[in-house]
Amino acid sequence: MGEPSEPYLAVGSLHIRQSSDGVLSAWLDRTISNGDRRNGEFLHVYSAAELKLALERPGDTGPSSNYRGVLSEDGQVLVGNWTQIGGGQLNAPDNFRRVSD
Repeated sequence: MGEPSEPYLAVGSLHIRQSSDGVLSAWLDRTISNGDRRNGEFLHVYSAAELKLALERPGDTGPSSNYRGVLSEDGQVLVGNWTQIGGGQLNAPDNFRRVSD
């Protein structure tokens, strides 16, 4: 579950799954307002090495956004930030805490 780092940011969840052949898939669920809930926003996984993760939300419904995060050593918390191409920040959480399946 994601927690906003700023009070005006939306809450949401980052989902990451690894297939049997090792390929990572990622998507974002977020609530921007009572009437605007976005589920299953596809994310490109650009890199996932050691404790670092780099994602991109393609600009299909707005500007492209990049996420760069670092996983805590215990693997429970991902801390990072979103940046939009051309400036700004995606209305989504920056920090995510692992929940059991």
